[in-house]
Amino acid sequence: MITRLDAALICDDIRTENTGKQILIGVYGDDIIVGMFPSVVVVALWMRFRFDEVGMHPLELMGDGPDGSVLAASRVEAYTANKSANVDLGLGGIVLQLNRPGRITFRWRDVGQDEWKDVIDLSVAQGNVAISRIAVPIASPPPASPAPPASPGSSSPPAPSRPARPTRRRRT
Repeated sequence: MITRLDAALICDDIRTENTGKQILIGVYGDDIIVGMFPSVVVVALWMRFRFDEVGMHPLELMGDGPDGSVLAASRVEAYTANKSANVDLGLGGIVLQLNRPGRITFRWRDVGQDEWKDVIDLSVAQGNVAISRIAVPIASPPPASPAPPASPGSSSPPAPSRPARPTRRRRT
């Protein structure tokens, strides 16, 4: 059996719409920034696997901390009804006890295999979020519509859209 990991993300939460679409909330880039050490961060791990066989596929997952300690470990089963179909796995509520800066790495393997394969790794640092790494698309304004042509020989301002209301005098 061949299992292939196509994509992975770390985020704050994963939700599923009633249409089956997944919503990834608070996707992390290259690092997790904390205000101080030690810190506790709750994350979610989203992965897209592809299996070459139909059926149940047991997997083991592990998260290693900067000091080599195991931050998280889990066993999951993925099911696919079609060969080579995408299987998206979302694991939420992963509590990470972060004691020092460094790198954290999530790994996976097929149950019964010896070799662990990297899912994703992130840097853990203390400080402020660097917003300079965020790319914001700049939308160009829509083209201006041409002004309606002016009536020839007319230089007076356009008529108001509604007639002015007369003011009433208040009795005193």
